Amino acid sequence: MAALNTHLRAWCERERARQGEAWAIERAALSDLPPRPFSASVSRPVVVGKTSMVTVARSRYSVPVTYVGRTLRSECFVDRVEIFDASVRVAVHNRSYTKGATVLELAHYLDAFERKPRAALSCAALSSADPVFTSACDMALRTPDGHRTFAAVLLLAREFGLASLADALRAAMATGVVTPERVKQLALTAAHRIPAPIKVPISLLVPLRAADLKCYDELAVCAS
Repeated sequence: MAALNTHLRAWCERERARQGEAWAIERAALSDLPPRPFSASVSRPVVVGKTSMVTVARSRYSVPVTYVGRTLRSECFVDRVEIFDASVRVAVHNRSYTKGATVLELAHYLDAFERKPRAALSCAALSSADPVFTSACDMALRTPDGHRTFAAVLLLAREFGLASLADALRAAMATGVVTPERVKQLALTAAHRIPAPIKVPISLLVPLRAADLKCYDELAVCAS
């Protein structure tokens, strides 16, 4: 490797000398780098439809329902799609290269469930979320007022996030008791779970003398 590095360095130095005049001309014509880093994306305005989705590069992506009817800005990268309201990023998705694909995020529809709880049962974004939400939806369909219970459970994601809510809902379904109060308590318990004890190194352990309890006997005699 040392010999190879020596060979490569010698080649680079020969190229530096050979291209020296051309490099001097090019260097004089170069401009300073822009103050902001270059964004390797294609920027386009997008309009949010009534189903709270925008179309980017022949695929549809969800945004929060509060932006329905608004004109936003999409930044299409090679691996992801980001949606902005002015300078605020309101949604980010993995980019799909399938023509006509629909990419949904369940969290984007939570505000709609507060106003229309029955919509939670037919939300297409359930299929792209944790399977436990689809199982809970099927359970809710079998009860008279299940849509309100299911919507109330989903709204807990605004406090705990979808991942933590999914774990709490899974635990609640395992016991057969699925109510917003029960799921919230399980989520709170998980969020404040007592951490595992920390193993103290032997070098930090301080030996303590056994307590002498005879002094308490003397106090008892004095009290009597």
